[in-house]
Amino acid sequence: MRVQEKKTKGFTILELIVVIAIISIISAAAYPGFTSWMKARQAKAGIVKIQDLFTTINTQVQRGTYPFVQVYIQHLENLKDISYPDGIIKVTTKGMEQKKLAQKRYNDNEWKNRPYERCKIENTESPVYWDNDNINSFTSEKITVNIKFKSDAAICFSKDGTFYGAAGEFYSAGLSGDPPDTDSTLYVCLRSEAMNHGKATADYKSCQTTVPMDVEVPIVKPHPLDAEYKYFYRITWSIFGNVVTEKWSEKGDKWIEQ
Repeated sequence: MRVQEKKTKGFTILELIVVIAIISIISAAAYPGFTSWMKARQAKAGIVKIQDLFTTINTQVQRGTYPFVQVYIQHLENLKDISYPDGIIKVTTKGMEQKKLAQKRYNDNEWKNRPYERCKIENTESPVYWDNDNINSFTSEKITVNIKFKSDAAICFSKDGTFYGAAGEFYSAGLSGDPPDTDSTLYVCLRSEAMNHGKATADYKSCQTTVPMDVEVPIVKPHPLDAEYKYFYRITWSIFGNVVTEKWSEKGDKWIEQ
């Protein structure tokens, strides 16, 4: 008796079209959520890196490894054969050892008479002012900060706060006769949200905020397109290097500590 052969049947074109359509619908529904998750992850990872640099360098100050330190933040620009798009940042920590600090405190007249220039920004290939000009560093093309493109800023700490100071975008001389102003806040956002169609204008600051005189929390004004930041953070610090990181909650209209 002959065994009847089993008939095998493949997918028809119609069935394949239906499967592809279902997959497309599911993918389209999931994509915004996945994109949002990726952006949130990128923003959070960047803010954690910067916070770690602040915290780590101040730990070294308290331990006496470097009694005078700097957190240097820059928007990278074209250097030699490297071309950087607008908005890419680099954060570097630098340190001065006890011997050099003692020499400057007791033998350097400029150090004594010009205290607002102690937090010196120095872009040299070999350490001159700072004993170690690259203790740790972090470069990112995903996040950016509220510093003018092609500009830089620096904040300096010492153990007891004596030599606390700033340079670049973190420093402003103020009006005649007034003491200089030193910023104690850094705003961080996604670079993709800060750019105006991928291109910066000449006078534009990334991660901008507008703070009305009668309101303590900022109204976020990201860029000329008037889009809203979805991933917006700030890092604040004290004269002694105590660091706090917060995320802006549009829903709660307030800063939430992270």
